Amino acid sequence: MIADALLRMTLLFDKPLLANELDILADMFLEALRDESPRAVRAAFAAWRREGRRMPFPADIIDRLPSCRAALSAAAAQPESDDTTHTPGYPSFLAARRRGDDEALARLEQTYGKDAMRRFETMLAGVVEACDVRQ
Repeated sequence: MIADALLRMTLLFDKPLLANELDILADMFLEALRDESPRAVRAAFAAWRREGRRMPFPADIIDRLPSCRAALSAAAAQPESDDTTHTPGYPSFLAARRRGDDEALARLEQTYGKDAMRRFETMLAGVVEACDVRQ
């Protein structure tokens, strides 16, 4: 889970890492967060993706844990909703965008912000260009 969260951060903040660097970074985060609830850690990473301006340090995620724990506790205290809608993640948005769904870009920008979307569009263009067998 932490390695996946960090991999997403490398895409979001345009900080490519080698596989061994990602492993080392994930180990550092695992050590710092080993006593924390996985749900709270996921929520803290999600908060950083929304609010952060750079790759996080373990301390950045740890700083967000108290508010994330409080939000999770408040959510657990609420009665369950019948609403079963699900907001798709960026891979679903990117796949829709790649299929030519122009509204997908607007949904991506609304969810992840315009700067992140420009980077995703640039990355997507590079992937499409690299995979275009007609070249």
